[in-house]
Amino acid sequence: MPSPLLLSELATAETARLASYLKESFLAALENGKVAEIPASMDIDDLLSCDWCAELLAEAMRNIYRTTWSVKDYRDYIRKVSPCSTGRNKTFERKLLRKFPPIYKSTLRLTRPAMVVDKDGRILVCYLPRLIKREHRLPIWKNIAIMEKHMDIRRTTGSWRTDANNYLPPSRCRISPGTFSIAPFWYQQAHSTVDKLEVSAKMRSLEGLAWIKETQRISSLLGALLSVVHPSQYHAGMDCIDRVAANPELVDK
Repeated sequence: MPSPLLLSELATAETARLASYLKESFLAALENGKVAEIPASMDIDDLLSCDWCAELLAEAMRNIYRTTWSVKDYRDYIRKVSPCSTGRNKTFERKLLRKFPPIYKSTLRLTRPAMVVDKDGRILVCYLPRLIKREHRLPIWKNIAIMEKHMDIRRTTGSWRTDANNYLPPSRCRISPGTFSIAPFWYQQAHSTVDKLEVSAKMRSLEGLAWIKETQRISSLLGALLSVVHPSQYHAGMDCIDRVAANPELVDK
C-alpha cells in the first residue's frame, strides 16, 4: 500500500497541475480572444472543466457589487462588542444589520456570475452558478446519499449549522437535510492547538471513506479554483497536507 507521503504527493500534484492551467486559462479569459497554452498531458475533461471555471471567474470579475463598509471594520466591531457571537442573538444581529447594511434593501436575485466586495475591494462572495458541470453534479448527488445517515440536524441547537430552521422540511427533500463534516485533520472546537490534530469522526466511518474516494476528482478541481480565488488559503492548505503526510504523528488516530 502506498505510504501517506506518496499519496499526499500524488493528490497535491494533481491539484497543482489543475491549478496551474486554471490560472493561465483565467488570465486568458480576462483578455478576450487570448487562448491559454494547453499542456500536452492534460485530460480533455479536466481541460474543459478548467476552461469553464475560468470563464465564469472572468465574468464574475466584470460583474462586481460593492458594500459601503469594510469587512475589517465588521470584524473589529464584533471582536469588541460580541466576541463570542453565534449569529443567534436577534438583538445583536439587528444592530449589526443597521451598522453594516446590505447592498440592496430588497432581495436581489443573481443568475449570472458575480462578486461582492467591501469598500476596500476585499472579496466577500464569489458567486459562480453552474460552476460544476452537469456530468459532475450527478455523481455528487449520488455520493451525498452515501453520507445520508450521518446528516446532522436538530430542533434545539446552539449552532446555526445544525438548526432545523435553516433547512427545508424532509418531506421536500430528495435526501435527508442536514450537514456533515469531513476533515482529514483538525483541532476540536475549544481545544488548544497544543493538542494533537484529530480525524473528524464522520471521516473515520466507512461512508466517510467512501465519500472521500468518490469525490477526489471534483475536490482537485475545487482546490484549483481556490488557488485563483484565494491563493494564500490554497497554499496554506497544500502546505498542511504535505506537512501532516510527512509527520503522521501529528494526528491522533
